[in-house]
Amino acid sequence: MIYFDIQHFRRSAGTCRPIGKALEFISEKAHGLADGTHDLGNGMFAILKKYEPAAREKRRYESHVRMVDIQVVLDGAEIIYCCRSLPEGTKVTEDRLARDDVCFYEGLSLPGEFPLAMLPGLAAILTPADYHQTECFAGIKTCRKALIKIPVELMEI
Repeated sequence: MIYFDIQHFRRSAGTCRPIGKALEFISEKAHGLADGTHDLGNGMFAILKKYEPAAREKRRYESHVRMVDIQVVLDGAEIIYCCRSLPEGTKVTEDRLARDDVCFYEGLSLPGEFPLAMLPGLAAILTPADYHQTECFAGIKTCRKALIKIPVELMEI
């Protein structure tokens, strides 16, 4: 998991091409595009959506195998809870890995988790090793976000 300020990261850090392309899309195009799925090439795509963050009790931890997420709130705020491992015996509540590359888990909170305050201008890169619970309420009722999906095999870091 990498949590960062987009503008600072773009100016000061070398990034692998897919991350650079994703950050360029977020910074230069996302705000002006309609909600929906946008093809970024090479198996990468962006999902732009307006949503209402939910109480944490209504959100589930999830993970992916084939894709890396870049999560960015464009307008509003949310909290993403992250965890690097699941406690032994954690049950899968829904396995959609084969179809949608997502697996959901039981449990509201996990040992060793940490919250990320997602505000406009901040981003989180979540790898298949990062269990995460997204779109949790942070005091603002309506948000808009960009979720960039990057195939793992494109990642150079």
